[in-house]
Amino acid sequence: RDLKPANILLTAAGEPVITDFGLAKELAGDDALTRTGTAIGTPSYMAPEQVRGDRKRIDRRTDIFSAGIILYQFLTGQKPFSGEGAWTVAKKIVQDDPPMPSTLNVSVSPEFDRVVAKALAKNPDARFQTAREFAHALKLASEGKTAIQQPDAAATLIVSPQQGQAAGSHGPSANQSSPTLKSGEMELEFWRSIKDSNDPNDYDLYVRQF
Repeated sequence: RDLKPANILLTAAGEPVITDFGLAKELAGDDALTRTGTAIGTPSYMAPEQVRGDRKRIDRRTDIFSAGIILYQFLTGQKPFSGEGAWTVAKKIVQDDPPMPSTLNVSVSPEFDRVVAKALAKNPDARFQTAREFAHALKLASEGKTAIQQPDAAATLIVSPQQGQAAGSHGPSANQSSPTLKSGEMELEFWRSIKDSNDPNDYDLYVRQF
């Protein structure tokens, strides 16, 4: 639930190793940390269900969304969801579609566009269901082969009218969970992400949550 570049190390042989399982371990020992309305993770790498604090929807596919963000960075050199503050980033994760990687890097093939689109689907059911499935699609795309069979796979990034209505023009509505982070280390990281922001919503969110 906190997959990000800072938590991925490379061995001397160039093999990636996932580190920092402290959050997963902490969550396993305290169900209160995953209660409805609580989002745990790092803002820029959260999945929509984490932003909403939807405990029932958070599973391995949440990590696949985060891995999709990292893949997007590899392909384009920038994050798919960015902004001046955590509130802005959270809104984009829930309701915005990032540009296809090939529009930012002409060397990226349409196959990689489709792989990214599937990994970053707003609905977990539309994403790769396992890391193995994701890895297989990446291997095919890197070999120039068809990775996603459905021709409309890129459409999985489109937000449904219901989702858009729930999010509204000012972020999550009153009947949706506001982006919330655990106190301590994540509170500090959240503060660092908003301290230079000019958006009063960022500070209002921080005060209400912490």
